[in-house]
Amino acid sequence: MVSTATAAQTLDSDAFNQLVLEKELKTWTQKGYIYAGFRGARGWELYRTLSGHKWIYQAQVVVTNANAAGAAIVVDISLASGQVGKLIGMNVYSVTTGTHTLYASLNDEDLAAANHNLLIGNAGAAAAAKVLAFPSIGTAATASVNLANSTGLVIPPGAALSIYHTDASGVANDHIDIFLIMELYNLPTLPTWSKARSGNAADVTIAASSISAANTIQPVVY
Repeated sequence: MVSTATAAQTLDSDAFNQLVLEKELKTWTQKGYIYAGFRGARGWELYRTLSGHKWIYQAQVVVTNANAAGAAIVVDISLASGQVGKLIGMNVYSVTTGTHTLYASLNDEDLAAANHNLLIGNAGAAAAAKVLAFPSIGTAATASVNLANSTGLVIPPGAALSIYHTDASGVANDHIDIFLIMELYNLPTLPTWSKARSGNAADVTIAASSISAANTIQPVVY
């Protein structure tokens, strides 16, 4: 009689490790998964877990300063302790009626606005809509405002991806729209979005992402 195999059941890493230890199973790796199996009453029972811990995170967020005096919007997107991220793509759309310069950078843990950051984009001061799109190949290192190549940009533990204005002018309801796609490693924890460094921060709101819960974060194999 030929023994048949059931479809592999996908387990999280802890449950898979427990099964392997309890049953003293051998494992093998195939197409991004670690597999284990044993012969049951009706055939082979197969189990698997991801061999790499990667998740795709997506967010579509609008950040608005409702203060009558406006002021600069500053958004810091940081990862959980022990987590590493890689930028897949980001589009930043800034709508201002006052004169603002729009920047994007990778900041170190103290969130210093100068000297301790890796500048990846800027759009010159103007009282008009401005767009930054990533990844970008950057500019020559000899330029006075050098932009780093953001292709495959890694966000290390403790650092933050920052989008910000550097000018204090503006009016109520100036806003920045951010669409972000990031690859996360080690932990499926959602990044933290902070407005704390904004001017008139109490009047700045970060709207809930418009990406569906099902697509906000997903484990991937590729």
